[in-house]
Amino acid sequence: MVNRSLAFTVIFICMLTGIYVLGFLFPGALTWGFHVFGFLPRYFLYFYVLFIIACTLHFLRKDINNILTRISDFMADVPYKFLGITIITFIITAILFRVKVPLLGDGFFLVKNISEALRNTAPLYYRNEPLATSFYFNMMDLFGVSTYKEFLQVFLTADLLLGIGFIVIVFLIVRNLFSDSQHQFLAFLYLLTPAYIQLFFGYVETYAAILFIVAVYTLTAVIYLKKKIPFPYVAVVFLVMVLCHYLSLALFPSLLYIAYHEYRSRGIRGLIFGFGAAAIIFVGLLALVNFDVDKFSSSVPHSHFLPVFNLNNPEEAYSTAYTLFSGYHLLDLLNFLVLMCPFSILLLLLSLGKNKATFTKSVEYKFFVAAIIPLIILLCTIKFDLGAAKDWDVLAPFVFIVVLFSIYVFLRAKITEMSGILSLVIIFSFLNGLNFISLNSTSEASIQRYQTLLDKRTVGNFGFYGATLHLALYYHQTNNKPAAVDSWEKYSQAFPSDPRGYRNIVTNLRYLGPGGFARMSETYVRWLSTNPNDTNATVEYSRFCLDAGNYFSGNSNQRQAKIYFEKAVILDSTFDRAYNNLGSIYANEGNLEKAIELFQKAIKLNPAYPDPFFNMGSIYEKHSNKKSYEYYEQAARLGNAPAQEKLKQLNNIK
Repeated sequence: MVNRSLAFTVIFICMLTGIYVLGFLFPGALTWGFHVFGFLPRYFLYFYVLFIIACTLHFLRKDINNILTRISDFMADVPYKFLGITIITFIITAILFRVKVPLLGDGFFLVKNISEALRNTAPLYYRNEPLATSFYFNMMDLFGVSTYKEFLQVFLTADLLLGIGFIVIVFLIVRNLFSDSQHQFLAFLYLLTPAYIQLFFGYVETYAAILFIVAVYTLTAVIYLKKKIPFPYVAVVFLVMVLCHYLSLALFPSLLYIAYHEYRSRGIRGLIFGFGAAAIIFVGLLALVNFDVDKFSSSVPHSHFLPVFNLNNPEEAYSTAYTLFSGYHLLDLLNFLVLMCPFSILLLLLSLGKNKATFTKSVEYKFFVAAIIPLIILLCTIKFDLGAAKDWDVLAPFVFIVVLFSIYVFLRAKITEMSGILSLVIIFSFLNGLNFISLNSTSEASIQRYQTLLDKRTVGNFGFYGATLHLALYYHQTNNKPAAVDSWEKYSQAFPSDPRGYRNIVTNLRYLGPGGFARMSETYVRWLSTNPNDTNATVEYSRFCLDAGNYFSGNSNQRQAKIYFEKAVILDSTFDRAYNNLGSIYANEGNLEKAIELFQKAIKLNPAYPDPFFNMGSIYEKHSNKKSYEYYEQAARLGNAPAQEKLKQLNNIK
């Protein structure tokens, strides 16, 4: 007879598979946490379903304790060899499945700022993650990077180093947290399977460093609670973690619990030494880096937390896609959990009511609870600037503590068929993580997925613009200018009242040269039809028409030049250069009366503009009119070089 917990596990896995199939059928912004099969080749889904069926049937029929015992004994007997094999496997996997489209987040800012800092053209902005940023900057400086390709390679190298360190730390955590060798092995594998492992695969962000230091802090806390190190180590590591990313302050309640435990166990002396050492180090670092608050913080005009109700504040409306109690917010939370830690939820559900006394009174359990509660509150209230689907990495490093907590509780609950359940969980957790990693190791499929995430229902105007900018910059890196234009077209369709969309369309169309003139003109027309009172649009359109007219005039296409110059003066009746250039077209056509009228209009608008004076002189000179000399003289006085040469010629004739 199948154990109830194992049966529940199989049902949970089947439900999760159904969710993935749903994501395959409806890939989009509302299914971002489980829609990977919608962008991968179909055989990925077929293999996934068949593998689930085969593994489930196998684990239901056969006992795998003998296999687990042999492998866990190998881990216990030759730990360095086991660790070496794991690290080599990780390195090979990370290189084979490295992130192919890494610059679709704040990585663009990071790379740009680091490159400028390396050239001493701008200061290094540490923002909210000073130590993590410093680590990557020093890696770039060490390797002397100068090209885009070199940046990506060094990021992969840095991430691999952090990944190796992470594996070692996880190994030490399970060795200190669990006494049973099989528990150590299963916990070790489980902690390496969630999607956060993607951060070590050439992910161009600082979050790999943050995940590493969160693991270091967790290890330090566990070792302290095992009475193997004094409290000051915990306080100092916590400081380092916070300096890696200020968001780590969310774990402060866990430090307070440890401080309380220290006070109850050993008195106040350890607290004084611990917090005193952290304070001294902190002040010393501030002095060392010549602290400037602008370089060590990243502020935005809007709140970092979701509003409870719709707000009239324009900044909040601009940055907010939904409110705290919106259904879309709930969907984003569910997507995040399905992507990051669905099996942790399963393990916690299986542990409910099972031998609670064996773990709820432990100091490790209380530490984990003190760490996780504020993380849950943060997850439920934080406003992701780029949308949860793209900013999943912000909280991903802290999911590690949740995953560790779930395996700790499950193993301490002593559930029947524990080995079979965990083996199934590890296999499918690894498989789900691998699917996500496989998607991100492609170019075309990951871009297709990214495009579906640009949805007004889940991304505010602020995030939509930032995400579109990142996508357009990526297209520039790959020299795909038409795709960049299309990205901004979609943005303008989503937010037609935002002038930046039209402006970016025009800017990107300039790269297409004269072939983009027609679309640029059409874009300006749409811009003005949406915002008829936008004076900036009017001015920019008129200047574009002048440039386009000059191009066609220089290429002997007087008809097209005339069309654009006429548009320019209609758009801006004070545009002196447009009147002058249009006058030149009429002069070339032989309509001198109209030409003179236009030149005089330009002179009236700007008496300091020399070109219409010269053009008037040219017309009168052809008719032997003495006024020509006066116009040439005025143009020369205003700095017109051809007029100055003409005066020399006329003076020599005299």
